[in-house]
Amino acid sequence: MAARFAKARGIAPQAAVGLALVFGSWMAGATDTTDPVAAIEARKEGFKNALGPAMRTINNELRSDAPNLTALAEPAAVIAARAPEIAGWFPPGSDASTGIATKALPAVWSDRKEFDELAAQLVVDANALVAAIDGGDLETVKAQARTLGGNCAACHRKYRD
Repeated sequence: MAARFAKARGIAPQAAVGLALVFGSWMAGATDTTDPVAAIEARKEGFKNALGPAMRTINNELRSDAPNLTALAEPAAVIAARAPEIAGWFPPGSDASTGIATKALPAVWSDRKEFDELAAQLVVDANALVAAIDGGDLETVKAQARTLGGNCAACHRKYRD
């Protein structure tokens, strides 16, 4: 599946291997996010092991002296693939009342409409970044990466401790 996705996106074969590893490990660890405890663990895994590292890789590459768009394809694809899961990682009751440490603030649930809108926009922004990378124009990629990062920051400011 990852190889087909990578080929369709014009991603290098090395990236396809990375995608296969990411998707394979994710699918092996898929959990029922209707269970609050499982949801907290799923979101921790998703943010800590997939979305955070992917965004850091993108930012670091774009800050380099000679950014390589090929190096951005895999982390952008990871974000685009995982972003649709985010809203499901925060079902009712998956807050600190579970007794499990979580950085999610109560505003996730009290301002659920806005939270879900930001999560939906993240999907749009992530797919736009993939498209920009496919387009090959570095300035467009930089602008879209800033947009995506701005979405992340907006959510973190309001919904993350």
